[in-house]
Amino acid sequence: MKWKTTGLPLCAASVSLLLGCCYACMLFLPKWTGFVPGFACMLAAVPVHKLAKGRPLGYIAAILLNAAGSGLVMGVYYAWRGVRFGAFEAAVAAACVLAIALASVLLAAWRYRKWASVGVGVLLLVLLVWSVVCWCTADAGLFSLLFFALLFASFWSAGLFLSWRLERAGRLRYLSMCMFWAFGVIALVVVIVLSEGDVIGDFASGFGPDPRPRSRG
Repeated sequence: MKWKTTGLPLCAASVSLLLGCCYACMLFLPKWTGFVPGFACMLAAVPVHKLAKGRPLGYIAAILLNAAGSGLVMGVYYAWRGVRFGAFEAAVAAACVLAIALASVLLAAWRYRKWASVGVGVLLLVLLVWSVVCWCTADAGLFSLLFFALLFASFWSAGLFLSWRLERAGRLRYLSMCMFWAFGVIALVVVIVLSEGDVIGDFASGFGPDPRPRSRG
């Protein structure tokens, strides 16, 4: 199917923006400031999605804007907590997203797609729980990034399964809508994580130095 050759490059571009924007925010934007361009990208995606009206390029633009916004919001966690990740962690996260996207494309075309979607959902839930446990007990840099990547992949997979019988524009429309949900959930997770401990008090102090030691992943 033609979608097999067009959907995966779009997923690769999206995850590249996700991780690239996250990395840039981690290095260059102080503390919570990544929320500003992150939400700006999401808000810009709203009229782009609305005005697409069946045109694939409009939905693709909205998907990429939400991917960039999600990455910037993710980066707030790393900038604020001083957690770091490198090329290896980013490669692992990107590989996981692309593997899930490829599996979803293949399974969505299967005659038993309903059972396949349940199986993929259960697998993703198990992986998300496992990544959270490892995030809290092992390498925060690797497993936090893996958790966010799995969240992104979950919504991408959901978009594929929900829209498989539609034409290309319809599939892209579903993927675009799912990316709004991905942004919202990722932003919520970042806020929840940063709301623990003394972070709220630190927010009021603005751009002051973070007293916590920096960990490297």
